[in-house]
Amino acid sequence: MNIPQIKKIDRSEWLKLLHVGEDLQEWLRLSREGGSPEQQLARQMDKAEQQLLGAAQPRGIYRIVERAQIHAEGFSIARHLEGCDQVAVLSVTSGSGIDELIRRTQISDISMAVVLDTGASVLAEQIADTAEETIRRELGAQDGTPARRELEEQDGAPARRELEEQDGATAESGSAKKLWMTSRFSPGYGDFPLDYQRELLALTDAPRKIGLMVTSGSIMVPRKSITALIGIAGHPVTGRLASCDECLLRAECPFLKEGQHC
Repeated sequence: MNIPQIKKIDRSEWLKLLHVGEDLQEWLRLSREGGSPEQQLARQMDKAEQQLLGAAQPRGIYRIVERAQIHAEGFSIARHLEGCDQVAVLSVTSGSGIDELIRRTQISDISMAVVLDTGASVLAEQIADTAEETIRRELGAQDGTPARRELEEQDGAPARRELEEQDGATAESGSAKKLWMTSRFSPGYGDFPLDYQRELLALTDAPRKIGLMVTSGSIMVPRKSITALIGIAGHPVTGRLASCDECLLRAECPFLKEGQHC
């Protein structure tokens, strides 16, 4: 899979991981004031972004399998893949250069290392976003999630009839082989066990093809890497985001403690 180099790291997600800048516009305003803590952090982020983008070596691979081949545990992933006949198994990595950059910086500047580490996590998600879009484009698949989810959230017969008409029209046009995809869902989301990463790496042959492995403690190497499942169907599918109540880490989640969500 050819993954283009990311050109800019999402600042709003980066600040969220740093647990600062709840109001992004206000934070940006303060970051322009000379000598402010916000401006100092902004300079760190500028430097970190340049270093991370220079060190990144995005690589990815995916494989389409039948839904029956995925024996994933957990209510969350079962609901996400509901109605799907096939599944795209995705493995992506930012590359070992990112790990080395963070390790070197931890020795000399722990504050900068934190900025680098959080920025690298955002970068990995952006790489996965790009890979997901590549799969969608290569399969010619559509994202039926937004419009269908909006209908499903409506009450009453009109919405139900429209959903039935959508599914009926899709079934009748089966010869066109239209496909729809859910968003991706990774081990560790909701109650989907983190140790299932090993199975996903095996399914994509990621250790051999992109150098991505997992330790006995379910830590991926290189660290800033992502595995995920994406549902595929011949009719509109929504997928389903895991709720905080389903998450195995809810008791220790720093976002929940701040009244936010990841």
